[in-house]
Amino acid sequence: MRQAASLAIDRQALNQAETLGFSKPTGSLIPRALRVLRSYFEPDPFDPARRGELLAEAGYPNGFDAGDLYPWPPYFAMGEALATYLQNVGIRTKMRTMERAALDRGVARAQAQERDRRHQRRRRQRAPRGSRRT
Repeated sequence: MRQAASLAIDRQALNQAETLGFSKPTGSLIPRALRVLRSYFEPDPFDPARRGELLAEAGYPNGFDAGDLYPWPPYFAMGEALATYLQNVGIRTKMRTMERAALDRGVARAQAQERDRRHQRRRRQRAPRGSRRT
C-alpha cells in the first residue's frame, strides 16, 4: 500500500510547483545530505498505472479511505497536491489544516501516548508469571 501511494506521487511536478525545481526528491524522510548517516532510498517513479496493480493485489481494486492528512505548516499547498495525487488513484483522504502550535501539541501528545504504551508492554513482559503489576 505504501508503494502504491508512493507511485501515485509525481515528485518532479511537486518539485517544480513548490520549489521551482530546486529541491532534490527523496524516497524517504532522510534527505540526501544525510545519506552517510542512514540508508538512503531513491524516490519511486511516478507510475499511477502500476499503483492500480498493487492496490488490486492488496485487495483494494477500487481504492480505499486513508483517513485524514495533516500537512506540516506552512506546507498546505503541498498537502493539497499530495491529497489530489492520492485521490486520483483511488486513495481517498481528507486534508485537515492546523496552526503549527496546535499540530506540535498534537504530535507531542501522540508521542507521549505511544511511549506510555511501550512502557506498559515492557512492564507486562518483565512481570513474573502470576503477579499483577500495573
